[in-house]
Amino acid sequence: MGFLKSLGETPHLYDVMNISPRMAVYLFKMTDEIMLVEGPLNDKERELIAAYVSGLNACSFCYRGHKAIAEMFGVEEGLIDELVEDLESVKIDDKIKAALRYSKKVTENASKLVAGDADALYAAGWDENALMNIVEICALFAMYNRLADGTGVIAGNTKTTLTSNKKHGTYIDNLVDFGIDVPEDMKVIIDL
Repeated sequence: MGFLKSLGETPHLYDVMNISPRMAVYLFKMTDEIMLVEGPLNDKERELIAAYVSGLNACSFCYRGHKAIAEMFGVEEGLIDELVEDLESVKIDDKIKAALRYSKKVTENASKLVAGDADALYAAGWDENALMNIVEICALFAMYNRLADGTGVIAGNTKTTLTSNKKHGTYIDNLVDFGIDVPEDMKVIIDL
């Protein structure tokens, strides 16, 4: 289904990144900062939000991939599907539910956010750094979702990079390992 005819019918997102390698390097380095650097949310929580947001955005490629990664980090199989279907009916920890509520509103109605939304997040036990990380994840995956869907990347692509190594690698390393043609003047960014 790929829309970039030069990449064939089932391109992987990493194939698409070779069309715009400069953007890809910056995007994947930013992804490392948002998703991998120790912060207010742990790996499991960040991946849960990434998959949830991708599900809300109906991006099959990102949803499938990040749901699998979230499950590798210990999210119960099938839980994310239930959350996307009806967040309020799922019995989960109140703190993570508050983070998902906030993520949902950022994803679906960001212009309608009010102080009360942030206050509910704080009341659940999150702080300002967590709010910022949640917003970063939502914004990041809105971009990834649009890149995948806008170029015709589909979930059924058999050329997957999901392995248990995902827990230990970086996004930029995966991009480079996949074979992106990094512009010479950007190679220094990869090593930052």
